[in-house]
This record gives sequence, C-alpha cells and structure tokens, in this order.
Amino acid sequence: MNINLSSTIHDLKNTLFRITECPDQPSPEQVENIRTMARNACATLTNLLQMQRLDDDTLTLNKELLDVDGFMQEVWVDAKAFCKHRCELEGAAAGELFMLDRVLITQVLVNAVQNADRYARHKIALRYGIDPQGLLVIEVHDDGPGFPDWVLQGAPGKADGSGVGLALGK
Repeated sequence: MNINLSSTIHDLKNTLFRITECPDQPSPEQVENIRTMARNACATLTNLLQMQRLDDDTLTLNKELLDVDGFMQEVWVDAKAFCKHRCELEGAAAGELFMLDRVLITQVLVNAVQNADRYARHKIALRYGIDPQGLLVIEVHDDGPGFPDWVLQGAPGKADGSGVGLALGK
C-alpha cells in the first residue's frame, strides 16, 4: 500500500471517529464542525476514486460547454464552504464559454483552496481570466508562506494532508 493511501485512510478513520463521538444534542457550532468534517471526508474519498481511475487509465473527462463566469461563481461558493479564512473571487471572462469537466475542475480547485486555507494568514483569492492567447487561466493565491520545496517535489516528509489532492491537481 502506498504512503498516500495509508495516510488518507488514517485521516478518514480519525475524521469518522470524531464524527461518531459527537454529543447527542450538538450545539450549532458542533453541527457546523461535523458538516465540515463530513464534507472533507467526502472530498478525500472522491479524490481517492479519481486517483484510482487515473492509475487504472480509466479516468474519463465529462466535458461540457460552460460559461466561465458562472462556473467560477459555483466553484467559489463550493470552495468557501471549506475556508476558515476570507476567500475572494477575482476575475472576469466576459461571457466566454469553454469546454470543461465541471466535476474534476471543481475538485481540483476546491482542494487547492483547502490547501491555501491551511497555510493562509488572512485571505485566499481564487483568480481567473483569459490570457492573450485565449486560454483560460485559473489560480489560487493566499498570503501564507507557500508549500515547502520538498512538498512540491513530491519528496516524503511530514505534511498536514495525504498529498492525494496535490497529486491529482498535477
């Protein structure tokens, strides 16, 4: 079993244990924490499934013609649900339409926002636009220190997550 899978299973086990230990009458704050933990567990399982499909060479893209501004608004709403810090949407595509896999791109961007939220000091920005060559550019920015080089290079080390989302994003 690879280290990413082992780490992810361990993280999911711990999350599910914390959910099962909630009080019978949780406070509104506890309910929100439980929902956040459940959303994170669901996102992790979805990433694992996508990684398995990528490894098996069975990952298929379900492209559809999407209005970029509307799509990015949807992604931003989904991503904000995972944030402790302020998350802003910046950009405009002036009604441009692109063929995109809505689910896969949303997963990658929400995961990137989650990573940014882990290290941000105060805010995160989900930025998008059309470059001079007519290509869609989407970036996630935060005001944190950034990933250490060993994480970006895929070297083993202690990280807060399993690395599955970062690998899928690459």
